[in-house]
Amino acid sequence: MISENYEYSWNKLFQSVEYDIYDILDEKFGCTIYMADPLECPIDLYIEEDDFPAFYTIINEKYHTNLPLHESLLLWEIETEIVKADLLRFFSDKSLPDYLDINLFGIFFDNLEQELKAHLLNVIKNGHFSYLKGGSHDNSEALSIIQMEQTPDELTTTLIIKGSEIGGNYEIIDFFPSMSILQSKQKPIKGMIHYCSENLGALGYKNTDIDFWNFFEPLQYFDFSEGHTNEYLFWGLAFDSNTKFNLSNYNNSAAGINCLQKMKLSLSEIEEKEYLGKPFIKTWISKGAIRIPIFVPKKLLDEKYPNAKELEALVLICGQIQPYEDDLSEITIKMEPEALNLFWNEEGTAIGDTESISVNEHYEVNLDIKGLQEWLWEYENQCLIPCESGDISLDELNKTFDWKSFHDRGLAFAAQVKKLLPLYTELIYCSPFEDRSGIIDSDGILIK
Repeated sequence: MISENYEYSWNKLFQSVEYDIYDILDEKFGCTIYMADPLECPIDLYIEEDDFPAFYTIINEKYHTNLPLHESLLLWEIETEIVKADLLRFFSDKSLPDYLDINLFGIFFDNLEQELKAHLLNVIKNGHFSYLKGGSHDNSEALSIIQMEQTPDELTTTLIIKGSEIGGNYEIIDFFPSMSILQSKQKPIKGMIHYCSENLGALGYKNTDIDFWNFFEPLQYFDFSEGHTNEYLFWGLAFDSNTKFNLSNYNNSAAGINCLQKMKLSLSEIEEKEYLGKPFIKTWISKGAIRIPIFVPKKLLDEKYPNAKELEALVLICGQIQPYEDDLSEITIKMEPEALNLFWNEEGTAIGDTESISVNEHYEVNLDIKGLQEWLWEYENQCLIPCESGDISLDELNKTFDWKSFHDRGLAFAAQVKKLLPLYTELIYCSPFEDRSGIIDSDGILIK
């Protein structure tokens, strides 16, 4: 059996391979495995070097792989090659499913369907298993996510496949150009995807649905609000402004933005890149506090490109959730007006004002909420300062100040703040010290 440490998150497809390997080691080499960490355990932990040729011969013949005969590999590396060989077996003679939006690759390929099928097989053969979902005690779909060309902060290709048993059937869930989170220049911070190693991830155990977004069905499992500069990663693909899309395929409400829109892209600041052997440029647009990279194929640019100032294009804005490095844990933040500060951690330390909140050492949320600063100033100027200076007593203040209106607006602001916080964060709205109205319970109100 696999280590209890991994049993909650291990992918069923890989687990079926792992149990097969255990049976081979037990039956052919007299080695019974009770505990194993496939990411750390080399095969020579279980069999002698003299048995390598026999072991690899059995594996290669049974699974049609081409593993080296005289090298000690990790269990994870052996499993990876077996799964890849099985995926290639299944997809090599099949056409791409009709529900895939292959037009997403249309700006990169000339002979779209033929080149894209070859690219799919290349992603399976040479890509990395980036995320896995569907553990041994998990009744949900077993998904394996492969990313190709994981270049830091640049375009990559993401392939999501459903399948829970080696030698069985597989289904492509989605296949699209994306950005790579692994090896990114951006420091991975808390989100919903959890690393087990640099090549393997498992979805956080507090959420049973995949959190990976490209604004194209069938991946729309969750609603979320745009504006996360850390928890979500956004990028855009630029198409000719006359390109036709089926707008019903795209989710224009989940992120609170129109994800498919015509816009003028500035060419004053660009980087020249390459994806799938084709040149393109990288430019940027701003959405509130978020600076979104936009990838523009060179063939969209006219002959005046070196001197052009801007380009009109149809831009598909995409997004995916960021990973986190350590275990999911609930964080409680208190929203309570005070002098210059508004947000506090469980220890009572100020962690934010009306402009930003420092959730932890890695994660800062930028706030851009209209009216929030004025609301805090109202408290400071009409409650805090008069009471501190002795101009008015607490009794007099509570006879004249409209605490109901103040808290109605405060709770509305708190609801906006909650949408910007990581999903594992609790926000509690509390009344300030001067409030004696009893409108807000002494424990505060948990914002849903």
